[in-house]
Amino acid sequence: GLRSCDACGAVASEEVTLYLCPVTRWWRFCSEACYDKSLPQQRALMDIQSCGIRQELPEWATWEADEWVEYGSSSKQWA
Repeated sequence: GLRSCDACGAVASEEVTLYLCPVTRWWRFCSEACYDKSLPQQRALMDIQSCGIRQELPEWATWEADEWVEYGSSSKQWA
């Protein structure tokens, strides 16, 4: 399946970079605006993963580009 932003649905492409949550490794967002819009959902997932122990949400600046390469892609990385 196509990887897309969990907030707005933008599909990863040469023009759209997705960023992966460094803590949950679950959320992917294309922008800080989408990150901000989804803060309540991020908080809920963090609370579930930590069994209710309150943890700080990772700041947007700590999120790294999701460089996942699809199997069979023509990425120069594997050339």
